[in-house]
Amino acid sequence: MKTELLPAVINWMEARNYPFTFATEASIASLKYGFERLGLNEIYIHTYVKNIPSKRVAEKLHMNQVKEFEKYIKNYNIFMRHVVYKMDFTQYQRLKNISMVI
Repeated sequence: MKTELLPAVINWMEARNYPFTFATEASIASLKYGFERLGLNEIYIHTYVKNIPSKRVAEKLHMNQVKEFEKYIKNYNIFMRHVVYKMDFTQYQRLKNISMVI
């Protein structure tokens, strides 16, 4: 099996433990930090395909879904389907300039 590494800045917590707005605000801050402070060109996040609250946050931030993959969960010795979302710096600037979310 081929392994592909993707840079990630955003690490969401279990949605049931935190209000939805907290995840959105934390994600916005992470995007801003990654692009403006770290100088990243693109940021990826991934989440379990059935984690609807996290998928909604990515979609609310206008991140693009780029792929799905099987993630190995070592503690349970299983593979779970995950989805990957991406935002690049150009997209971030465009959203920031029109005052959308960011």
